[in-house]
Amino acid sequence: MSRQFKYTPADFVPLKVKLEHLDLHINFLDSFVEVSNTLSLTAIEDITSVDLDARDLEILSIPWIDGEVETPGNYSYDRQKNRISVATPKP
Repeated sequence: MSRQFKYTPADFVPLKVKLEHLDLHINFLDSFVEVSNTLSLTAIEDITSVDLDARDLEILSIPWIDGEVETPGNYSYDRQKNRISVATPKP
């Protein structure tokens, strides 16, 4: 029997964070698209990083914002696995 959708919730592991809000700003230019994305997350359990899907991105920065305080984010981008891992700040 064929599945109606390629992915279903059963295909994913439980998330360690809850997405509270997403702000996405998109600017379509002649030869590329410029995007700014802000995720508001709440950790459900203790975490040391947040892993996100990514593909063919040029990343200019990933700051970490806690309340009104913005600090440079420590991240790695594995292009082979299409994953960005953003380290959470140490308390």
